[in-house]
Amino acid sequence: MLRFPPFLLSLIPSVLLCERPVRAQPALAPDGNGVGVNILLQLNPGPILSPPPLLPVPVLPGSAVRFFLEGVPLVQIRDTIWSRNEVVLNPHSNELTLPSVNVSDTGRYTATVTTLAGDQIVSSRVLHVSEFPRQRLLNLSTRAVVSSLGPTMIAGFVVDMGPGDAGSSKQLLIRAVGPSLGDFGVQNALPDPVLTLFRSDGSVIETAPSVRDPDLIAKVGARTGAAALRRGAADTGMVISLRGGVYTAHVRSASNQTGDVLFEIYDVPR
Repeated sequence: MLRFPPFLLSLIPSVLLCERPVRAQPALAPDGNGVGVNILLQLNPGPILSPPPLLPVPVLPGSAVRFFLEGVPLVQIRDTIWSRNEVVLNPHSNELTLPSVNVSDTGRYTATVTTLAGDQIVSSRVLHVSEFPRQRLLNLSTRAVVSSLGPTMIAGFVVDMGPGDAGSSKQLLIRAVGPSLGDFGVQNALPDPVLTLFRSDGSVIETAPSVRDPDLIAKVGARTGAAALRRGAADTGMVISLRGGVYTAHVRSASNQTGDVLFEIYDVPR
């Protein structure tokens, strides 16, 4: 069981668990004429977790997914073209329904809306379909700005193995996502995060200036539902097995730059 100290939970905006439909984030910028549109999602069953802003919505295979529009009255829409990863799916409808999704339905879904006035608006949402079991605590994520005023982002957590598990360990996926946030619309992502993991006595367990073993990170990420990171991007992360105890993760910039970073920790299912 993965637990977080009360003092840490008080500093984190929310634990990202949700069983309700997810409201989409603001659409991409329109063409400058003041017209905007959002893509909303209706999911059954609900999402595996409620993602932080601009990140993919993870759902289980077999879920029913409906994409629909908000922001422009339907009477003002001349045409809507839906696509997945730039491949057209449904050229003439104001909603897109996927009755039973599978892993191959993962991708960026885009609605290109043309209004009666001739304005063209583009909005998109990323859907991530992954086969992995629901858990009591699947993931904890928090986003912060690393800058000269706050050069280190600090996150603490406790691994509690239970009285009968003193000799065992728990496998975790820990990531500090910087450059890949730009793929989801974040304008000022930290370009060079460095992740360091400490024991409770302050000794260093491991430092990762980049993603350690990208193939392993990608494989474990798929098992936990973590959003795929862009290959070659200067994000950082590690897959590590820890025994029961108190741990702290620090995230900083390798070259003292400023930007947004997303710290994530996943309990890897056995």
